[in-house]
Amino acid sequence: MSCVACVLFDGFYAVALQASRPKLKGTAFGVVKDGRLLDASAPARRLGLLPGITLAEARSVARAAARHGTAPALLDYDPEHFDPYARKWLDACLAYTNTVEPLGQEAAFLDLSTLPGAEEVADALTQDLYFAVGICPRVGIARTVLAARVAAEVCPGQPVLRDAEFLAPLPVERLWQVRPEHRARLAFLGFRTVGEVAALPTETLVRQFGREGIRISLLAQGRDSTRVRALYPPDEVYARVQFPQPARLDQELEAGVHRLARRLSEMLRARDSQARTVALGVEFDRFRVVQGRRTFTRPLQSAGSLMTALRLTLRQVAIEEEVFALAARLPDIEPVSASQLRLSLAEGAEGEMPASVEDRLRCRFGRSALRRASEVPVSRRERFLRLLRDTQGRYNAPVD
Repeated sequence: MSCVACVLFDGFYAVALQASRPKLKGTAFGVVKDGRLLDASAPARRLGLLPGITLAEARSVARAAARHGTAPALLDYDPEHFDPYARKWLDACLAYTNTVEPLGQEAAFLDLSTLPGAEEVADALTQDLYFAVGICPRVGIARTVLAARVAAEVCPGQPVLRDAEFLAPLPVERLWQVRPEHRARLAFLGFRTVGEVAALPTETLVRQFGREGIRISLLAQGRDSTRVRALYPPDEVYARVQFPQPARLDQELEAGVHRLARRLSEMLRARDSQARTVALGVEFDRFRVVQGRRTFTRPLQSAGSLMTALRLTLRQVAIEEEVFALAARLPDIEPVSASQLRLSLAEGAEGEMPASVEDRLRCRFGRSALRRASEVPVSRRERFLRLLRDTQGRYNAPVD
């Protein structure tokens, strides 16, 4: 069953900046990013510098405070000041799961689906993160990404077991995945709580919001299909495949390896990256995990190459009982050095293959291995359908 944790730090940037610049401790200052106040120290907040206000409002508050003898500093955001601090608590999250999706430097989603007793780890996770950075986080645990973030804001530390029931009495503004203008329109139409929106027929929401109405209906019912992505560490890719029922046969394991290879390939291609090392975890009953690891000479990115690598790594694990899941981690991924976009790079050769390339391919794979499109034989059925299309403008292919 799915289990997601959301970690939020309030005051992260102010505390991290004081750690890197000790002279700021005890002073009033704010951190400005993109024209808004990102965070402020405790003395600055007492003066009215609250996170979220515009830069113009922050300057107005600073001028008013200066007239009373206290002039808070407004400092520009620099990610290099906060990255080391963020890595401390994100690394602590890796003790609970390999699937961590940071949201900036002060928040993250964690996929705890594979962790035994995941609903009960909120206190332990809170303590570990506090010891890592000295700030007490708000941790929300629920079945979906939507409810986990709301739980972190509303009732941190208390696991949510039924997302729909938890969301129902909350105001519509808590549907943070719905566009702000749509939330405003729901309030304008008189719907104050999430439960009221969930009770509406989907057709009603579609008339008001178009296709987005379907998504609003699902979210209001606590049905969020968003998956936590393994984005930390940034130079690593992680994927896991759970079998519908424990795998006993080689064919079942092969199907899991195939799915795992395709998922890893999609993630690598999305990052335009490749890997050379595969760490494969085989999960047995009672969450017992046996690891295999192998490094390859050639880079891995395609589903075929990853499937071969996973098969070879799987041979390192003695499988004498049922397998519940396969999990693979590709550490130290690297960018793809180059991509071949076309065989011909010469201008004016559009549609033509260089003779040297064609000769080498024929020499390597045989004369009949390479044919031009015009040389491919066309069946009588296809010729008839083409003629029908040309005469009538369109055709519906008959069902065999």
